[in-house]
This record gives sequence, structure tokens and C-alpha cells, in this order.
Amino acid sequence: MTTASAHASSNVVAIRFRLQYPDVETFIAKYATNISEGGIFLASMDPPEVGSIVRFELLIGDSLTLMHGEGEVVWTSPFDPMNPMAVCGMSLRLDRLDEEGQQLIAKVLQYKASHPERFVKPAPDPYASVAYRPQPPTHLVQPPSPVQPAVSPPAPTPEPPVSPHAPTPHDVFSALTPRLSDATPQPSTVTPKPSALTPKPSAVTPKAAAMEAELAELLKPRAPSSVTPTDASRRLSELLDRRLRPSRT
Repeated sequence: MTTASAHASSNVVAIRFRLQYPDVETFIAKYATNISEGGIFLASMDPPEVGSIVRFELLIGDSLTLMHGEGEVVWTSPFDPMNPMAVCGMSLRLDRLDEEGQQLIAKVLQYKASHPERFVKPAPDPYASVAYRPQPPTHLVQPPSPVQPAVSPPAPTPEPPVSPHAPTPHDVFSALTPRLSDATPQPSTVTPKPSALTPKPSAVTPKAAAMEAELAELLKPRAPSSVTPTDASRRLSELLDRRLRPSRT
């Protein structure tokens, strides 16, 4: 805790610190983590800027002075009202120190060496978290080799039975030549049915035959005559009327 502060110059600051420890042994056990061979951390709500020279006096209990010294500010952490429980203060690189202070530093270093578990933090274990925990090695199981199927020898091809009498060329020619009786076409015994298109004999009466003959005679080409087309047309109409007129018999 800062008890007094005075500016000797723009770059030199004089500060007195009073810490609430009852004795030196308690101070060493509780404050040793803030002391090294060449530096010390001092709490302050308004530390000077980095690079300033600080002349300090450290007291405990009932104004028991532990050291006088001088150092340069190398690191600061001002008070943060949004986080009042955070550490605030400055780190000094010790440039000068009185005899009592040097003896106190030696005791602190001896105490820290005899209690390394309290001041030396082990390096973080990279395998402590699940994210970095190595997986056990996977044993690769070799698949069994495929069993090659046994190849059986090919079965012998059976030979065709041997005929007691081998065929002669005459027998082969006779077998391949078709018989004449098979190639000769046989007369068909199927009687053809009368076709529906066959013209049937028509029953023409003698009178109709005479009229047909007379009509054919008129249609024959003749030599030019004095008969006019009107007379021929009228005669043709009369013949057609008689042909188409129903018979009275």
C-alpha cells in the first residue's frame, strides 16, 4: 500500500510502501512470489509511467523498515474501477539496494529454492485436455490371405464310338443325294372350287337378243347419210324405251 509519494523531478518518484505483515518470516512466505534476484513488484493504485525512476522504502508491521532502494519502472498495471479486484501496481528493475535489502533478497531466494512447489509453476501438460489427448495406437489387423481355389485338371474329352464298318464314299453320296421320287411333284387331287367371279350364263330372251342386235347395228360406224343427229337421237330414244318397257308376257 502506498503511504507517501513525492516527485523529486519529472522522471524520479519517491514512494514509501507499508505492508501489513507482522514479521519478516511472514513477509518472506507471503510476498516472496513478487521478488526476484533483480526486481520487485510493488502495489500501487496510480503507478508512474514506464521508464520512470522510483526511489522507494519498504516497511512492514509497526514501521519496520526492510529495504531502501532505487529502480526503473518496466511494467505497470493501473487500477481498473470496472475490475477492482484485479492486481494493480508496477514492476521495478532494481538498480541500487541497501545492505538490509540485499540480505532480505538473499533470504527470499533461499526460501524460494527450498519450496519450489510454491513458486515454480510446471509447464502445462499438452495432454491434459481432451482436445490434445492422443488416441491409443490402432493395431492394424492384416486380413487373411484369400484361399486360392484348387484347380482340377480338365476332364478328358470322350471319343466318339467307332462304328464297326466305316461308311464308304458311295454311302455318303447316297445319303446326300435326294431321291427322284421325293423331288418329282405329285398331281394334286384337290378339286378347285368355282370362283365367285366366274360369269354365269345369262338367260336372254329372243326379244332381248333382237333388240341387242339392233342396238349394236345402230352403234356401228356408217357412211355419211342424210340422217340428222336429231333423227338418230330420237330413234335411239325409241329403242331404249322399248328395251326398258316391261314385257307383257
